[in-house]
Amino acid sequence: MTPVVVASDLDRTLIYSAGALGLTMPDAQAPRLLCVEVYEHKPLSYVTEDAAGMLVELGRRAVFVPTTTRTREQYGRVRLPGPAPAYAICANGGHLLVDGVSDPDWAAGVADRLAAECAPLGEVRERMVAAADPAWLLKERVAEDLFAYLVVDRGLLPEGWVKEFAAWADGVGWGVSLQGR
Repeated sequence: MTPVVVASDLDRTLIYSAGALGLTMPDAQAPRLLCVEVYEHKPLSYVTEDAAGMLVELGRRAVFVPTTTRTREQYGRVRLPGPAPAYAICANGGHLLVDGVSDPDWAAGVADRLAAECAPLGEVRERMVAAADPAWLLKERVAEDLFAYLVVDRGLLPEGWVKEFAAWADGVGWGVSLQGR
């Protein structure tokens, strides 16, 4: 029998930070939560008890593949209920983990494709940072030498900035996404 493979994003799909939970109901009606990530000795990410049970059952019935923008280090902090996934996709597809170890052929293929089809990451990062305004830029990062990102105050981010930058990035082989916070 062919195994069923189920891939799912993590953040804001299966796991949530306290801020992303959006618990607007009365406290007594809030779902029970299980902490699945601790960072700097503090709980950071949670699943609902219901989702935890479903993940355990999913692990029994299918090959579950977490997929995430997170770096390998960030993903390594997450402890999901159920059997440990044999596979995971991290860093926006830059790393395929097999039993927790990055597949070297996959990583080499990604690196080759980036080199052949995209402007150098350093150029993209420089352009992105130069276009950012310190009034709304909270921090900038490069993740695993695969992609760059900004953490911004969305309330101060000028209308049209993402669209403008995305147009430039598209012309040099890169994509842009705006993720919630």
